[in-house]
Amino acid sequence: MTGKEADCIGLKMPTAEESRQVSENWIAPLRPCLYTQWPEQYRELSFGTKVEVLTASEASELAGIFQDKDDPWSPGLQSKIKRGVSLFTNGCFFRLESRSPKDNYWGEATNFRACSFHDVKKLLYSERILDDLARYSSLESEPVRLLFREWHPIRKSEEFRCFIKDRKLAGISQYHYAGFDECWHENVPLAFAEIYGRQEERKATISAFIEEKVIPHLHVDDLVVDLWIDQRVTLIEINPYGLSDPCLFTYQELENCLGEFRCVQRPKMVL
Repeated sequence: MTGKEADCIGLKMPTAEESRQVSENWIAPLRPCLYTQWPEQYRELSFGTKVEVLTASEASELAGIFQDKDDPWSPGLQSKIKRGVSLFTNGCFFRLESRSPKDNYWGEATNFRACSFHDVKKLLYSERILDDLARYSSLESEPVRLLFREWHPIRKSEEFRCFIKDRKLAGISQYHYAGFDECWHENVPLAFAEIYGRQEERKATISAFIEEKVIPHLHVDDLVVDLWIDQRVTLIEINPYGLSDPCLFTYQELENCLGEFRCVQRPKMVL
């Protein structure tokens, strides 16, 4: 289609300024949740993390993987990735600062554990990563940052999502609420068995952590907080309220909740 034909049907390419504004609107609600914007107290509650800042040309090289380019990456980009991966002896969880590649099939099969430069390249094949790199290409206020986070074998039954509204804990949800646990050979929802019967214990532990460790250091009024409960509580990440999966709630419900705990309920067995 020629430019003249496109004009006739009302289509036109966005200008550089229009693309920049779209990217700025995208990053605005996300910015407080970027790792480099976290309060220091939150970083102390979370995993060890190495941040590598990319130049514009390095970010373009990274995006080139989606264009079937065979050009080798520059020594600068390679060294930043290798440095990040090598920092943790047990492997790392790799992501863009904006989003993780959790839609990556290889990552799902390996619990997103990267132990080499080549592992990171495999994890890049993600629509989430592609979308964000496209937005970053028009963004002037934030560079592309790569995060290499200390890897841990987080079991799905140990991850919870918390919703803070107006600086108060509105709700707590089981994070992995969909699917079924095949190892039980029955209709037991994924990660349900280890939560069932411990709801009050989990609620008390999470509520105390949020009230004592998170809310006193809030830098925004509304926030979504993901936690891992093992021997202790670890802050995994924070996300924008209203834009993140509400799990077993709806955002309309959260407007009127106060610390409610929800997990998947055991279904009735079909005999």
